[in-house]
Amino acid sequence: MKNKIIYLLLFAFLALALAFFSSFALSQDMVIYPPTEQDWALFLASIKGTKGIASLGGAAAIVQLLLYLFRSDLGILLGKWRLVAVTLLTTLSAALLLKLSGIDWPSAIMHGTTLSAFQVFIHQFYKQFFIKKD
Repeated sequence: MKNKIIYLLLFAFLALALAFFSSFALSQDMVIYPPTEQDWALFLASIKGTKGIASLGGAAAIVQLLLYLFRSDLGILLGKWRLVAVTLLTTLSAALLLKLSGIDWPSAIMHGTTLSAFQVFIHQFYKQFFIKKD
């Protein structure tokens, strides 16, 4: 009963907050300008400069290879740690591929590719070991 009241209060708070902030957003005149050639050039330069797409593709290839390996006897050996191992190795391979592309270690670790893979690893680890299954 106590949890239902807490969830109801949380829902009411979030609904009021959404209505409150939506009223500010809707009261403003919004003009959306299409991207110019300079915007596209800056976007493409940022992708080429950080090697983000190349490292993400490399990490995806490594993960595919790992998934094939984990379907074999190695996957049986890992058991319930299989998904946690895949996400951890994805994080490490993303950082390593960024380092190999010429980025220093602190920038490679704090890069969006590595951080997003790390977030998936933390989520999977938490879900695997801390959430009780019914």
